[in-house]
Amino acid sequence: VKTFVLSDVSQPCTLFGKSGSGKSSIMAQIAIKVLEWFPNPNSISVIIRFLGATPLSSDIRRPLMSIIQQICTVYHLTPSSLIQDFTTIEELKQILQNLFMQIPISEQLILLFDSIDQLRVEDYNCEKWLPIHYPLNIKCILSTIPMITEGNGEQKVEYKILDGLQSLFPNGTMIEIKEFDRDLAQQVVCSWLERDGRRLSPLQMTWLKPKLEPYSPKQGDPEPTPLFLSLVYQITQTWHSFNNKPDRDFLKIQSTRDAINYLYNQLSKKHGDILFKRAMTYLRLAGGLSESELEDILSADDKVLQSVFVHYLPPRNIFRLPGTLWIRIRNDMHQYLIEKEIDNTLIIYFYHRSFQQHSILNINQEKPIETIRRAYFAGPIGNFPNLYNQPFVIESKKLIEKMNGTTALDVDRCLTKQQSYVLNRNEQECIFNMRRINQLCLNLDIYRPEPYFLYDYDFMWSFLHCYKMSDRFLVDSPFPETRFLLTQYTNCSVILDKYPDNFAFEIISRLASFIDILPKFIYNLFQQCLSNCMLRMLESDTRTITTTMSKYQIGVVHAICGAYSTFYVFRPESFIIFRFYAQDWTGKKFEYKLPSNKFTSVKFGSTDVCFYSSQSILVFQKFDHHFGLHLNYNHIIHVDFIHKEGLFVCSRDNQSIDIWHCSDKTLIEQYFFDAPIIECATIERHMSAAIRVTLETGLTHYLIITNVQGKIRFQLVATLNKKLDKQNIFLNFETDVYYCEGQSHIYLYYFERVENDRVKKIDNLPILSRVIYSYSFFTDRHQSALIWLTMDSVVIFHSCGNYFIIVGEYHDIYTRYQAKRNFICCLNRNESKIDVYEWKLHEHAHKYRLLVRLQLDERVSHWTCQIGEFSLCQPSFSSRCILC
Repeated sequence: VKTFVLSDVSQPCTLFGKSGSGKSSIMAQIAIKVLEWFPNPNSISVIIRFLGATPLSSDIRRPLMSIIQQICTVYHLTPSSLIQDFTTIEELKQILQNLFMQIPISEQLILLFDSIDQLRVEDYNCEKWLPIHYPLNIKCILSTIPMITEGNGEQKVEYKILDGLQSLFPNGTMIEIKEFDRDLAQQVVCSWLERDGRRLSPLQMTWLKPKLEPYSPKQGDPEPTPLFLSLVYQITQTWHSFNNKPDRDFLKIQSTRDAINYLYNQLSKKHGDILFKRAMTYLRLAGGLSESELEDILSADDKVLQSVFVHYLPPRNIFRLPGTLWIRIRNDMHQYLIEKEIDNTLIIYFYHRSFQQHSILNINQEKPIETIRRAYFAGPIGNFPNLYNQPFVIESKKLIEKMNGTTALDVDRCLTKQQSYVLNRNEQECIFNMRRINQLCLNLDIYRPEPYFLYDYDFMWSFLHCYKMSDRFLVDSPFPETRFLLTQYTNCSVILDKYPDNFAFEIISRLASFIDILPKFIYNLFQQCLSNCMLRMLESDTRTITTTMSKYQIGVVHAICGAYSTFYVFRPESFIIFRFYAQDWTGKKFEYKLPSNKFTSVKFGSTDVCFYSSQSILVFQKFDHHFGLHLNYNHIIHVDFIHKEGLFVCSRDNQSIDIWHCSDKTLIEQYFFDAPIIECATIERHMSAAIRVTLETGLTHYLIITNVQGKIRFQLVATLNKKLDKQNIFLNFETDVYYCEGQSHIYLYYFERVENDRVKKIDNLPILSRVIYSYSFFTDRHQSALIWLTMDSVVIFHSCGNYFIIVGEYHDIYTRYQAKRNFICCLNRNESKIDVYEWKLHEHAHKYRLLVRLQLDERVSHWTCQIGEFSLCQPSFSSRCILC
């Protein structure tokens, strides 16, 4: 490791080994020793993160945020962009890379990520969040288990973390931490005996030596590891020199798991089976507890108190577990417990993964224990017991007889009451009780008791101000009421993740129609939301509102389009511009006469509007309000705006594609073909565009056009000898889609890939009974969607290969990406109805929700929409539609 730190290698170093092999100890030693490796220790900064050591550090976003903050503090830097709860992992990675470049070359930064395997499954792919190359004055060191295996049989899944790191860092340094061999294991045990001034008899050494031999159990990792030796050595500390008969259970120990079981069984005999096992289980389920929390919870557990108070009872006004009982357990477990601070609370927890994952009790035995832990932090919500007023049930026959037959006592267990979820609230910010919130977010799998705190408005409101809904909650639940409620939470998660103050309103709007059949706990939540919602729910659905802001009589319309608070209406002899301003949604109207009525089509650009027919082109400059470029062609096939002021023109007879400058009225560049052009399409990206040209010979060419320092360049990237299907449309900047109406499959053609990897067929799609209508871009070139209409639905196909369906009979659609949100407006001409949906497409989440429904009085022929957000007191959704 020292050689790596002092080298010029730019890629990270990875320490890998089996669980218990000592990786975390080595990482901790690196953080200490690295200062001795440089002549100027004052120039060295070490940042280490023990991933998974806290409930939230398994989400890599949180450690990345804290690392960025620490780097900014140490080097007095400012991040390139504001970091917020909804900042993505990719954005955090970019911010971190930018900070690396700002660290002075005279300073050395050592960045340590311990236990990559403790992250969430989706974060095992380090490429998403970890920079690949580092400046010479920055060194990154990782540690991990090579592979994680989850499930059994057909459900078995293997996560090959080390293989991923080796692929990501082909020139990186890989160091394996292996289990001890026999000689090294014996040296370690002898050094411990010498350190403690102890000796084992020759007979006892014969019992111990088999444990020092390398061994690979059927289940588990090869032994002996440092943890295994530590556990075995601790067991030998209970031996006496006169012991001449081996413990049969000790002889059966072959793995770390066996050693932990043996240790727990021995301590259970010493401290009481129920007390010890429940104390360890509470620690494990909670991810660590403070001493006062653990003593409170043990005192609230009647099973624990019944096992302790067999012959006597404490005073009823201080009815608690004697503190000395826990102190004795802690003293015997001190080697395997650690103190650390989580959420401003000093807690006690297991220091090693093997203990953290070791269950003494089965899942059914753990359920009542988990119920008490949740009730302690949540309070008497739902069916959680009220621990603060809980009577003590006497089960000991001797005590019942002593108490003259009394079997229950009203007692005061002196439990510490939880502080409210919001510790301090002012106009600028709220300070939340993170300890309480985080404890309730643990263990939400389907095998646990019902999480009644999800029905608590105060908890949910506080949680949403700290985390995203998707950070913790899944819809999968064995409890129908919880599953229904989680579905409602999920449906509004996109809004609530961004605007948590809207929680009451969003829940009311979704539950109001079920108010007569809501279960008790959900109804109580509904009432809490009503009490905390600033908007009053209407008692009747008969109230109507006016949705039309302005109405104009403008005659026959050819086309309309909207962009940037502006609507354009194209008529036979003129075109009209409607501009809208803040606080004035009625807008202003400007009308311009066209020099002739021969134009049949229109194309709207960012700075210009192009009117054209098959033989003529006229460009109107928006901001100068006058006509400019005027061109005459024979058989124009395609027109588009590219590179802001560039006009793309494709004509059949010229056998070329031409690029014109709209303002200068000059021809910038041409690209010629050897045959007439019969089809052409373009798709633009920043400073470049993809072009598809089909010739009369049947060849289809794909070109990339770029603007390099003002010079236009064409690059031929692919040629198809024959089209894959009858029709096609661009999906995104690197993919073309071939399809045929009446079929249930499409072909994806990746024209920038190598030739033998360009075609992918997607089967089992909804029938393309009507032509594919539209495509829409998301946040980048890899996130795009294709939309088509069937007789009774809208189909949205995502570039990941999956799709979802919005049910409804629609005749036209309009899509828009605005402020990181995706909208789709669906028009039903027969019913004069417009439905506006917000939709989210991602590889693991395909969701939509209805935002608003507009019922119109007249039939619509042409239309466009502008969708966005406005802010008065609260951020909200807004839209304008122009209809003809």
